Amino acid sequence: MKSELPKLSVITPSLNHGEFIDATLRSVLEQGYPDLELWVIDGGSTDGTLERLRSYGDAIRWISEADRGQADAINKGFARATGEVVGWLNSDDTYLSGTLRYVGAFFAGNAAAAAVYGDAYYVDRRGEIVRPYDTRDFDLTALAESCYVCQPAVFFRRRALADVGLLDLDLHVALDYDFWIRLFGRYPPVRLPRFLATSRMYAGNKTLALRSRAYGEIVRTVRKHYGFVPYKWSLGQASWLWYRNDQFHDPRRTTVPVFILALLAMAWYNRYNPRYLWSWARCSRGLRMELGKARRADRSAARAPEAANE
Repeated sequence: MKSELPKLSVITPSLNHGEFIDATLRSVLEQGYPDLELWVIDGGSTDGTLERLRSYGDAIRWISEADRGQADAINKGFARATGEVVGWLNSDDTYLSGTLRYVGAFFAGNAAAAAVYGDAYYVDRRGEIVRPYDTRDFDLTALAESCYVCQPAVFFRRRALADVGLLDLDLHVALDYDFWIRLFGRYPPVRLPRFLATSRMYAGNKTLALRSRAYGEIVRTVRKHYGFVPYKWSLGQASWLWYRNDQFHDPRRTTVPVFILALLAMAWYNRYNPRYLWSWARCSRGLRMELGKARRADRSAARAPEAANE
């Protein structure tokens, strides 16, 4: 008897992630989804990844060849996908137990839904949970200020690609952010009330290792889609330029020099758009909030020795 669940295609781009690829693939295959297609699009790994892929036999489909980056690999997977529903899972991320059946059942019961996303956890190199991803209810305007959707926790109907288009080959870090803005602008997603996936954060993670490139791509992306660059991205870029920290494991407080640098960056990015005045107002409010938090933290630190001596 044919399952009522839709056929589901999972695309996994891969390049020298032999350390994590087994955990990623097992998290898909062990779901027991009845009509599943798993494509691994490898960019020519040299670290033992290909041996791991061969060990799965007919359970997966894969190719290994030179490409133009992650976006190109995912686009190749999209072109090969035959499932009604598609998700992409990077080769260092995982799905949580029961995710695929839950997502498939939702699509089966909601014919009008074209895209969904759920909550996710950040995990460390060993797969231990660090904290939840800052996921929020859908708001297309708010998406300009924060990529609040975790990439492996998104699924969409394959037919949407015909309207939205493929990933931008010129983007190497913000490729998912750009795609979400385009996809969700055309097909508003449903937020599912469940944790669906994990996103691995570690020193070699592309998002952390390529902070300069990430901010450059984010700025171009939001300016292209929204016409201005919001306060948060200018402040984040200024903080990175000032501290050169990874901003995940080593967050820093907003100081006056960082704030001034963010103002200058925002004025430059929004020089042709009068809406930058609105963003300046947001900056002022943001600075007051950050400095207020810093003062409260300082007062708490000052009171700690006194409490210890009581």
